[in-house]
Parts: sequence; C-alpha cells; structure tokens
Amino acid sequence: MRVDKSGSYHTEQILYSQSLSAVTTSEDIFNSISNFVEKNGLE
Repeated sequence: MRVDKSGSYHTEQILYSQSLSAVTTSEDIFNSISNFVEKNGLE
C-alpha cells in the first residue's frame, strides 16, 4: 500500500516476480520477462 502527497492510499499489484542470480545481465532480465509474457499469452 502506498500513500500519495494528498494522503490518499493506493494499493499496488505485482504482475510478475522472479528470482534472478546475483550476476544478472539486462539480457537475462529481458528474456525472463519475455518468457513470462509469452507463456501467459500477454501482449
């Protein structure tokens, strides 16, 4: 939950979460997200 400057509360939802190794390249991150999108039929 997050509070903005006006004091209003907002909830945030996480679409994707994946553990990655300590040494991760931008290509690793891209491939991980890309695989998730394809696997779940997202555009």
